[in-house]
Amino acid sequence: KKKQQATLMADGGVLRAGEYDGRGWAVTPVRPEHVDRMTRQRLRIDAEEVVTGGRRANEAAGRVAAELLGAMEKAMRGKKKAPGGGFMPGWAALHPQKDLKIKDLTFLETVRDRVEIEEDLRQTPCFSCACAPGDRARNLQQAREAGQLSARIGRLRNALSDGRIGLLGELEQRVKVLQALDHVGQDKTVLLKGRVACEINTCECLIVTELIFENVLDDLDGPEAVALLSALVFQRRTDVEPKLNGALTNALEKLRNIALAVANIQVKHGMDVDPQQFVRDQVHDGLMQVTYEWARGTPFHQICELTDIPEGSIVRCILRLNETLKDVRNAARVIGDPQLYQTMERCSELVKRDIVFAASLYVA
Repeated sequence: KKKQQATLMADGGVLRAGEYDGRGWAVTPVRPEHVDRMTRQRLRIDAEEVVTGGRRANEAAGRVAAELLGAMEKAMRGKKKAPGGGFMPGWAALHPQKDLKIKDLTFLETVRDRVEIEEDLRQTPCFSCACAPGDRARNLQQAREAGQLSARIGRLRNALSDGRIGLLGELEQRVKVLQALDHVGQDKTVLLKGRVACEINTCECLIVTELIFENVLDDLDGPEAVALLSALVFQRRTDVEPKLNGALTNALEKLRNIALAVANIQVKHGMDVDPQQFVRDQVHDGLMQVTYEWARGTPFHQICELTDIPEGSIVRCILRLNETLKDVRNAARVIGDPQLYQTMERCSELVKRDIVFAASLYVA
């Protein structure tokens, strides 16, 4: 404690110090690097009484210190879910995206990396090793060098493959597109948006990822979210114009703008893509009204009357749409978005019913 107090005094000086109930306390300036995390739990104190000085201020500061120490001891006996995954003892930290409304992807990526590193540290044998400090540092350095050499060997083997050499030009273009969309960092490591895109397997992952991070789905109810995602799953033309409500019409326009932006980025980095054709190929609104009514509970024979698409194609679209809903649900888990996760769970329950999901060789 004396060493810590000396460090604090060197940093900014102790404003006041004393003892309360057998424990020492100090009021000292706090710099940003002293803050470990912001938590949901709060201790309510009269700050003015603590900092004004005098005997009453000393007693108030002592009481606050005792309450803080007691709360910390109680918190260290429990476990709270950490943002981004893993567990940590102590108070539950505020989620940077959901609680603090931070949208900066670089910051969110840094927070997630920190949580993963903390979890890895707790699980590694070296963290709790009883060896001498000098031996531990040497062992960690050797393990770090071995990992770097292993990664370099893997990169060299991959670079020397014939298939990679033939596709090198297109690969570099695609990497630049992913970097422009913040899926991959400048050092070619996969970022948060890249991990989200990896969860999307049933339609164009770049468009769905942008859809998620633009929060387009947050403004829609369950049936509307189902209908919007069907525009990325359904891949046929129809002569029947769907009748959409205002929310779906706006969401469809946002979806087309996102697809156009993705196409323009691909063109910017040398890929042979026609932006307008890319939008037409990726976004089809032919079954949006059909899937909207299906999610609302409309019988199958009635939704078939809303389109000229054959019944079998409708069934296949709804089956594939359910897989897309699960993919988006998994993506919500990756970014730590419980609201989107629950919405996709509810959407899957809405579409998974009746003849479409009957146990039959013809539709299974």
